[in-house]
Amino acid sequence: TYTVKVYGGVYYENPFTIPSWVAVVGDNSISTIIEAIDSSQTLIYLSDQSAIFDCQVQGCTDTGVSAIVYSSSTTPQSSAISYVENVRFGSNYTHAKVVAYGGANIIMQCSNVKYGGYPFTIGFEATRNVSGIGRMQLRNVTSTNGGITTTTGLIFAKAVQPNCGFIVNGCLLTKSAGAAAGIGFYVENGGFLRLTGVNFQRWETGIYVPQVGLAPSIDAI
Repeated sequence: TYTVKVYGGVYYENPFTIPSWVAVVGDNSISTIIEAIDSSQTLIYLSDQSAIFDCQVQGCTDTGVSAIVYSSSTTPQSSAISYVENVRFGSNYTHAKVVAYGGANIIMQCSNVKYGGYPFTIGFEATRNVSGIGRMQLRNVTSTNGGITTTTGLIFAKAVQPNCGFIVNGCLLTKSAGAAAGIGFYVENGGFLRLTGVNFQRWETGIYVPQVGLAPSIDAI
């Protein structure tokens, strides 16, 4: 319903929330760069039915910090969604994270997202706080600048809570040239993974499923 237009430039920001029914729209994912002033805090909090388009987000590099977080307890499910589209990620510990709580069933939809060329540790995470279902859709996600350079502790996507997980369509997961390293998808304790048309390159482990908690659900086509 409402659009905040952000023209080209580098914007150094403190943590902020995008309210429901508001979209923040940059010029494109190269010229509009939003960078965290404080590397130890999440930069962007999404609300139900909010969106961020056409920009680069970076600077959330301290351990456990995410560049973009969508957390909600909202029902019904039709309202509990947020959008990340045409976004390029710079250096972050975690690029995007969805967290359900209060029994909610929520989803973050990430389309045409680009990563790589900048370090990260856990690229994307779907989880919950006590109860609920946090889901993330990754559609047309591609690496840039020769692929991922991180080697220590590297996980592209992680789901470790019951019924939380990823729906992945048409993605290219490329580790940079050199020795294989890292984990593509880490799934445990009842998490789920749906893969369609996904290409793994130079990962030490494509899908890692430790025997922890409930059995996960994995469907790869």
